[in-house]
Amino acid sequence: MFLASLIIFVFGLAIGSFLNVVIERTRLKKEIVFARSSCPKCQKEIRWYDNIPVVSFFWLAGRCRYCGQKIAWQYLLVELTTAVLFVINFWVMVERIGVINYDFLIKLFGGWLIISFLIIIFIYDLKYYLILDRFIWPAAAGVIVFYFLGVEQGKNLISQDFLVHLLCGIIIGSFFALQYFLTKGRGVGGGDMRMGFLMGLILGWPLSVAGLFLAYMIGLVTALSLLITKKKGWGSVLPMGTFLSLATLIIFWWGEVLLNWYWSLIF
Repeated sequence: MFLASLIIFVFGLAIGSFLNVVIERTRLKKEIVFARSSCPKCQKEIRWYDNIPVVSFFWLAGRCRYCGQKIAWQYLLVELTTAVLFVINFWVMVERIGVINYDFLIKLFGGWLIISFLIIIFIYDLKYYLILDRFIWPAAAGVIVFYFLGVEQGKNLISQDFLVHLLCGIIIGSFFALQYFLTKGRGVGGGDMRMGFLMGLILGWPLSVAGLFLAYMIGLVTALSLLITKKKGWGSVLPMGTFLSLATLIIFWWGEVLLNWYWSLIF
């Protein structure tokens, strides 16, 4: 278990490094896969030994080797967060399934795919207040592909469970669409509609409703904190996609536990 977790952690660091590339090069409209990394200030090409996740950040004291430009903490945090979440996903799947088989691997890799896209959406919306279609639709396609791969042999591919997830995506997306049209785009953005669809597709019923509620609670706490500290004012824009991404991940892992706890308080 420890060795597997360590290997997954290192793998997660590498994926986190790639997610940083996707986030930043998407914003700059640069080639993502084949272009070499370079310092945004001096444009010097970054050598492989200065591009090792986490290690290079501390080795270089968080600065470019050539010009001394500070390296954004985002790079370190995204790498570490991705690695930790990949390990947590592994532990959750071990607890749920218990044995490493085909179903385990499908759910493990499917979970890693979901985590990766949610991190990208979380950071991109947090920094730039945008939820891009180039993130949402590949994520939705990946969720559908892994769902079909996980269907047991002999069962219909288009099952009632899949249709429920698809319907939840449409309902949650429509919920944001209604807000968008009623407020003429001032309440939520167009990207929130598509993020709502992705949330519903991932979580299904009733977890998508729990995820929506949790996202608004996270947003409310964040908004109040920013108002109290005077970092934001009334009418300021907040990154709803960031809250939806975080809530989706929490409910994806522990939604049933949280729902059972909630119902136990009521009844």
